[in-house]
Amino acid sequence: MLTMPVSVATWWTAGCGAFKRTARLRIPAGLAALAFIFFASLPVFGQASFSVDRQFIQLSAAPGQELMGSFRVYNRGDEPIPIRIVPVDYTTDEAGRTVTPPAGTTARSLLPHLVVSPTVFTVEPGGYTEVRYAVRVPEDLEGSYWIAFLTRRADDQPSSVEERGGGGVTVRFQFHVVYRTLMVLTVTGTEQPAGRITGLRVAEADDGFSFEVDLANEGNALFRGTGHVEIRDAQGNTVRRTPLRALFVLPGQTRTLSVTRPVGGLAPGEYIALAIVDFGGDYLTAGQRRFTVR
Repeated sequence: MLTMPVSVATWWTAGCGAFKRTARLRIPAGLAALAFIFFASLPVFGQASFSVDRQFIQLSAAPGQELMGSFRVYNRGDEPIPIRIVPVDYTTDEAGRTVTPPAGTTARSLLPHLVVSPTVFTVEPGGYTEVRYAVRVPEDLEGSYWIAFLTRRADDQPSSVEERGGGGVTVRFQFHVVYRTLMVLTVTGTEQPAGRITGLRVAEADDGFSFEVDLANEGNALFRGTGHVEIRDAQGNTVRRTPLRALFVLPGQTRTLSVTRPVGGLAPGEYIALAIVDFGGDYLTAGQRRFTVR
């Protein structure tokens, strides 16, 4: 029977970790599409041989203060693992994608005020290594500053796992795991919170209407945006109210808050979706959009 090689590479960014996996196998040509669906859904995330215990570190300090702390890198495997910690800046591009330029190259990078050690080490099987950091806050620092740590194997060797499926198809995955830990420092007493809704989108689905709210941080400090969407009918009456998923937003960045569940059961007619968000300042930010239920 005719066979063909299939090669797949997929990137994920989930939470604060980025994962890459590749797979190569030989399968009958007529089953190529079916096999793609099969191995794209295999549970390889749990196969990583090391892990990091903290993905978000939020710090507060007064001007002139020094903070110290740590996070741990665990070896879940049976062999020693060489590890490298790489500090990087953390921002978004014009399309809203997360990018990690070299540390110290963005306006609010924490790098000049941070020391981290060790950055290259080996973790023994079943053990862990404590990665320590020290942050010294200058007297003239205001607002929030941040940096990210990328934790990966120092030898760039991939992990691998084999999965056997139906029809005698065996898939061997090789994947690289990179954990991202974001550290944010806010200088207490210097915050100038400012948030603004810059967009509100309405989408209709089988189970109702969903809403997405773009929230920009125009201040100098990290905030956590919380809020809800009210649905008002043509007479101005509120007929539905649904919460938004809370998100942290860094200064200068825009993130999208979505409703926790679609809004269904609306009678045909004209409506207004009113989004109201609390960003921790002395006022709320709001935005609205008209939509029609047919």
